[in-house]
Amino acid sequence: MSSYSKILGELARNAQAGFVQLASVTQNINGLTQDGYKAKRVVFSDLFPSGLKEQIDFSPGTLKLSKDPNDVALYGRGFFKLSSKEGKSVYKTNLKLALNKDRFLTSEGYLIDPPIKVPLKAKELKISEEGKVEALLGKGKKLFLGKLSVVNFSSPQELSFDGFVYQESKESGQPISVDLGKLLGTFVKQGALQGSNTQLPIQVQNFNEVKNRLSIVAQMIQTLNTLQREEFNTQRQVLQGI
Repeated sequence: MSSYSKILGELARNAQAGFVQLASVTQNINGLTQDGYKAKRVVFSDLFPSGLKEQIDFSPGTLKLSKDPNDVALYGRGFFKLSSKEGKSVYKTNLKLALNKDRFLTSEGYLIDPPIKVPLKAKELKISEEGKVEALLGKGKKLFLGKLSVVNFSSPQELSFDGFVYQESKESGQPISVDLGKLLGTFVKQGALQGSNTQLPIQVQNFNEVKNRLSIVAQMIQTLNTLQREEFNTQRQVLQGI
């Protein structure tokens, strides 16, 4: 392989990495208005087969009050634990509560795990910052129904994400129970949703840096192609003169 080919290969890899970063930044900017969206970042390492890997930033987003008692946000580190129809554990940072036909609490089709059943006589649900769920029965009577399960992972950035819910992977580790409370840094807020954690100034800065880097790579490739053509023409002229 010629020195030109080696340099061109390295420049092509840099360009490919730049396009991956550009796509990640674009997705983050589009996620600004999506509740619960977690910004992504591209990490470079020789340990990855392709030399780079996209990871998720799980720092909490802004807490947005919705005044809808069916909206439940988790603020801090961790995830609400839910169960799919197939019985698989899935995880989210926001809940939109509803009841299924058997009066079990669900969120967007996923069952709250462990299950919490709401009695017919319940007039309202109250959820504490510690995740305790109570039914208000009227005349000052309350009934404890259960507690929302919140977990975290040793490597949450390794969780798989299908665009809607997170699932554990071999690399993320097993779920670890999280103690809830404002003083502990992670708490539940009823009538609120966690907003996107995308920080626009950072994303704009990243976008400009990647755009400038791609521009430099493109110029270098053009220059290298010109030099390669000139060298080829010179060699041809020499051969024709023999």
